[in-house]
Amino acid sequence: MPSQNSASFFGKATPQHAHTLLSCEGRLGRLSYIARFGFLHFLFIGMLSVAAQGMHLINWNTMMLRTSHLPEPSFFMLTGGLILLLLYSYLMIVFMIRRLHDLNQSGWMSLLLLIPMLNLLFSLYLVLARGTPHANNYGLVPHTAFWEKLCAWLVIVLFIISLASSSMRISYMMGTGELESPHQIMKQGMQYF
Repeated sequence: MPSQNSASFFGKATPQHAHTLLSCEGRLGRLSYIARFGFLHFLFIGMLSVAAQGMHLINWNTMMLRTSHLPEPSFFMLTGGLILLLLYSYLMIVFMIRRLHDLNQSGWMSLLLLIPMLNLLFSLYLVLARGTPHANNYGLVPHTAFWEKLCAWLVIVLFIISLASSSMRISYMMGTGELESPHQIMKQGMQYF
């Protein structure tokens, strides 16, 4: 069996360098980006939920925050939360830069997230745009592992289900009068003018 570094039948094989999780180098395909983004997001939300449950901050029956149970923030709580937030933000930026590299774009383009309204279009571009199908300025075509494909499709399905359930809940609340429709809000707002 030929080794991975041996020459192929049609020429020299170019070795694919393994990039670490914390490295901005290399490329990240569309499904890999969705999978890693979703996995990191669910992990972060899960850690926050466990911390909130441990401090009895959430009433799970009403899904409301118990503000009366808020303890005085300690140094360790603030430091731990800050470290967790910085790690989450750093990994999101790394994934975004590597996704931009797959699109043969500079990582500096990620600064578009700081511009309101344009950040929504930019996020859609990252998720929907097809990467370059051949080697580009940032490396070879990335391989998407099976777990990334599975996780990405799970994230996509969960996103569609949550979007549908949220819209049904809003529609139900507007129908029962718990939530006013935009037309009613505008009509009440016009009374003051």
